[in-house]
Amino acid sequence: MIPSKYRRDDNMSLLGDNTKQVQEAGNNAVQTQIGQQVNYYGASPSEVVKIAASVYTEMHSLALQNYADIATAIAKERVDALGENLFPRLEGIEGAMEHFKDPKFQILIKEAQISAIRSDRDEYLRMLSELLVCHIEKGDNRKVSAGITRAIRIVDEVDSDSLCALTIIYTLLNIFPVSGFITTGLSVMNSLFDSLKFTSLPKGDEWIDNLTVLGAINIRSGRFYDVNKIISERWDGYVCAGIPFDSDNYQKALSILSENGFDASAFVDNECMPGYKRLKTISRGRLLPQLHPIFDLYDKDKASIHTASNNFFKLWDEYETLKEIREWFEGIPVFFTINSVGKALAQTNGKRCYVGFPDLLH
Repeated sequence: MIPSKYRRDDNMSLLGDNTKQVQEAGNNAVQTQIGQQVNYYGASPSEVVKIAASVYTEMHSLALQNYADIATAIAKERVDALGENLFPRLEGIEGAMEHFKDPKFQILIKEAQISAIRSDRDEYLRMLSELLVCHIEKGDNRKVSAGITRAIRIVDEVDSDSLCALTIIYTLLNIFPVSGFITTGLSVMNSLFDSLKFTSLPKGDEWIDNLTVLGAINIRSGRFYDVNKIISERWDGYVCAGIPFDSDNYQKALSILSENGFDASAFVDNECMPGYKRLKTISRGRLLPQLHPIFDLYDKDKASIHTASNNFFKLWDEYETLKEIREWFEGIPVFFTINSVGKALAQTNGKRCYVGFPDLLH
């Protein structure tokens, strides 16, 4: 029970009619009545809203100014970073500064700066500088130039794994080792792909959608050829049976070499086919035309070619990155071609990752 000195008398509250009052209403229940409330500042509700709105607006303006100052500082920092990447690359490029007098190139620089401001990763700033350098070097080729210009505008929208995948495919389809020795060539390519694989290779097809939306690839019907077939056709100097040592065909091949000023040192032991010789080259296309008839003397027996191919890809899979890329390539769900925009992105990203990346834009 409430002590008598705190009980209401004649329906009047000791604390006034406008305050909250509580009365017992049974053993466990509490009955609450709320009267009109007055805020602590003595202002009516409408005045509270007015004051709050005023304070909120003032704080909003201050916040916007702070955000604007921060954004300006970040933008300047990114534009400066682009310049720090670009200027050293201009050294040694003959006539590079003449391009800065060209209004078209000045507009391109402005677009690169805008992309730099939108970029939140250092690798994109380095790519932008490479794209500008590439434009200086290839500006006379309008087809290449158009791809570079588009690439500058969208580079910050390419996801990292999409860019990595694009560069890996571009490299696999277009770059060959120079060495005529298989193990040396595979080791060099493994090191190259190690440098290019700056992030994990993507699964599924979201990366394909990203590249399609940005206009870097063109989707075609079907799927890619079997990756082993692609490699075998492009690296036919490695993936071959060759010529049996001391066979009649080997003697004929030596005669062709001699007629063209070469000796037996042009042949090496076939690392994929014991007892066989092959020319020290990665592909028939790398040979002088007058030496092409030697390829016609290679063993064409299907069993021999199958054995040589199996042994080659066993060697390939001994290199961790090469094995990973070959298995990943097999899972690409659709066939596509890399257009001029994608080539510009892949080329400049390759150059960013590996200084010695060859120039494939032409």
